[in-house]
Amino acid sequence: MLDHYQAMTSAICAKLAERGAGTHARAKDLVSGSTWSLNVWAGHPLEEEATKTLARIREQMEALRARSDLHNEAASADAARQRVVIYVAQYVRGQ
Repeated sequence: MLDHYQAMTSAICAKLAERGAGTHARAKDLVSGSTWSLNVWAGHPLEEEATKTLARIREQMEALRARSDLHNEAASADAARQRVVIYVAQYVRGQ
């Protein structure tokens, strides 16, 4: 839980620290966050897609991390390393 909280608060603080960041995210931003809410119900044609989004994102991120780790094991980087932290959360709330 601490990792999740730290990722979220670090992203918020970094975004607030950017000069001229504005109040909305831009597609090219390297530091940002987004929140979407979807209203679905049992039998809704998009219910499963909406509730399974986190699982799909996890699968994509695990594959990306595996490819990155594999490359990093074989390569040496002379450039300064940067850590990209991506935090995604989902919860389903009833009425």
